[in-house]
Amino acid sequence: MKTTVFTFTAAVILATSAHASPVEDLVAKLCSEGYTQIKVEKEYGYVEVEAYRNGKEPDIKINPTTGAILKDRTKVDSAD
Repeated sequence: MKTTVFTFTAAVILATSAHASPVEDLVAKLCSEGYTQIKVEKEYGYVEVEAYRNGKEPDIKINPTTGAILKDRTKVDSAD
């Protein structure tokens, strides 16, 4: 399993490329929405993207070729 951690700078560079993939587009969107600690993992036939912002942690599975969202769940930390 290959894991890649993107920083804001890397995501901006990816977003400005002429031929951005659906995964790169998603990472750029998450960065523009203020998400940090973005982690991208290649799995069996899909890519899993996780991020963090103000207690919210989206867990998104995407088809890397078509850009189809296979799963989109967000964990929210609740204040006790």
